[in-house]
Amino acid sequence: MRIAIIGAGPAGSHLAHQLSRKGFDVLLFDAREAWEKPCGGGVTSKALREFDFLRDGGTPKQMISSLSLISAKENKITVAPRHDFAVYSRRELSLMMRRRAIDAGAKLFCTRVEKTEFADGKWNLETPQGNFNVDFLIGADGASSVIRRRVGVKFRQCDFAYALGWNVRATDTPAHVDVKYLDEFSGYLWMFPRTDHISYGIASGYQETSPARLKEKLLGFIESCDRATANQIRANNSDLITFYAAMIPSL
Repeated sequence: MRIAIIGAGPAGSHLAHQLSRKGFDVLLFDAREAWEKPCGGGVTSKALREFDFLRDGGTPKQMISSLSLISAKENKITVAPRHDFAVYSRRELSLMMRRRAIDAGAKLFCTRVEKTEFADGKWNLETPQGNFNVDFLIGADGASSVIRRRVGVKFRQCDFAYALGWNVRATDTPAHVDVKYLDEFSGYLWMFPRTDHISYGIASGYQETSPARLKEKLLGFIESCDRATANQIRANNSDLITFYAAMIPSL
């Protein structure tokens, strides 16, 4: 039996690994190489205990030993989990998961699936690298899933959130996460350290407010944590800082 999985992020790659180990012929498609994402990369302590490759593998990860939750009214509580959790670079996590899938026997194609058609009990996939016939088609291509839309599953506007922020490269990142809830609209801000950078971000309901307002909210938060970094962002004069924005699921 041949199975196609569209989307080679952690979910799609892990499924490809599991199915390949059970003897299925698995084709794994993704339109791009592994890339950094504003969200994702966090791995719970339970997942670290359950999956040896996440806990003991050589892929770099930032271990987190404390977490601060800050309310919209500035009330703050800091907790130390019983077990540390991890934050990976999403790019490095995806690379590692893809390699595991390939090692298990899956075939990876970095190409866009331009058309899907179901006929005579088979799925036909058209890509720039050729056409493929498969028995089952699985969509693991994220919040903006093309496959979901093609099979008729529609999300409403309220099912999405809009996120933006800045990745700030750093050589010494803290073993600590901050999450702060917003006051004027739904959502939250964050400070997530990864092995080589700190991700500052903010997410709110899609079109609930403007990107400019979200930026100002986030810059105020960054200023309270690191005034020098906030000044560099405002001045837009550092090669160590990159802006990002993305739609994320909010089901």
